[in-house]
Amino acid sequence: MDTSRTPQGESNPGPEPVIRDALTRAVEHAVAIPAGGAARDVLAQILSHALVAFTSTHAVVDPVVRTTADSAEEALAVVAGIEQIRSSLAAMDAIWQVTAEQRIRAADAARNVPEKNQGHGTSSELAMARRVSPHASSLSLSSARRLVTHMPATLDHLATGRITEQTAQSISRTLDGAAPATCAEVDGWIAENHHRLDGLGTRRASQLVRELAQKVDPSESRARAERAARARNVTMHPLADGMARISATLRALDAAAVMKVLTTSAESQRNAGSCVPHQALQADHLVSSILGAPLTRQEASDGTEQLTSAGVSPRNQSSGAQTSTSRIRLDVGIVITDRALLCGEDEAEVARIEGYGPVPAHILLDTINGSPPGTIHPGRSSADDGSDNDGPDNDDPAPDGGPGARSDPGYDDGTPATTAPPGEESWGDLDDLENSSPSRSTRTST
Repeated sequence: MDTSRTPQGESNPGPEPVIRDALTRAVEHAVAIPAGGAARDVLAQILSHALVAFTSTHAVVDPVVRTTADSAEEALAVVAGIEQIRSSLAAMDAIWQVTAEQRIRAADAARNVPEKNQGHGTSSELAMARRVSPHASSLSLSSARRLVTHMPATLDHLATGRITEQTAQSISRTLDGAAPATCAEVDGWIAENHHRLDGLGTRRASQLVRELAQKVDPSESRARAERAARARNVTMHPLADGMARISATLRALDAAAVMKVLTTSAESQRNAGSCVPHQALQADHLVSSILGAPLTRQEASDGTEQLTSAGVSPRNQSSGAQTSTSRIRLDVGIVITDRALLCGEDEAEVARIEGYGPVPAHILLDTINGSPPGTIHPGRSSADDGSDNDGPDNDDPAPDGGPGARSDPGYDDGTPATTAPPGEESWGDLDDLENSSPSRSTRTST
């Protein structure tokens, strides 16, 4: 293509190209939004919070605009600025959740909905808008309502990034059920001492707020304790790889006593030479305390397999010693195919446990055979990786009497027994499962 020329015969390259950075383009897009409604105001607030976060960041000495390009200081300032923006957006989110609730109530009133039913579906509507569960939406709305209505100083510190979103939510949820005057007193303390919340985790922040609330309103302390105690509960949450988490909400003294017993028992077994991790021993003692001592298979030094109780050594069993924790027989429903049952080496097979869900079939088969995952062979550490990795460890039996189990005169000294009679009953009967139909719901005793 020919280049245009001036009347004097010189080439004319044309107008200079306009160079626009990303910020300029973003501002042009924001300005192009039609006026009316909250869109322009919300975007203006977001941009304002972003400018403040990156020009006067609280958590670093120098904000991004005063750092050297491609330096570690610049990266840290960016992270601090993003966190400050997140806090500001959390404050906006709380305000707009309350605004949405008010507008939904107004719309219901305009449709002549009875007053007691106005705003009844707010949590569900917000759950769909925020793409969370209705329960999580209800908790978030309650927390937002408390911040906006009764704790303006805490909300302001959240909007300016002086406290984090997690801290603000922890403070608000800790005050659930507290009187408005108590919330206002705690809010006043936070207004003057917000710096004391820097670096605190949600647990420590909750403890601090509970202490403040107790000092502000001790009159309702007994009633709150009664309500909280009546809400004690135990729940189960399925995890991956055939595991589950059991959470218990207990009275504080009961919980501390339970943890003391579990800790003392685990320390006793570790001091006796157990290779099992401390927390795993705590979990095992919790199970054995509730269900009784399970029966497991132990490989003796002569290669023979012996059926032993986890709470009693093979030496005690051979001598006829009685254990104080006999295994409680419970029915647990299992759905398993005949292929998974008879071809246990296929690790792709899946079974189902009633009340839990899907689990690899080999976990159930190993457990029924007395070698659940995580057990250790005698003389092998838990870090060893091999085909025999899930053999049981009976060198250090689980205590059957709490912290005093170590003083049992029949306590095993860790020497593998060479002879022991097999147990009369097993907590998992593989023969019964083999006789079941394919894909049939089966119940195994535990």
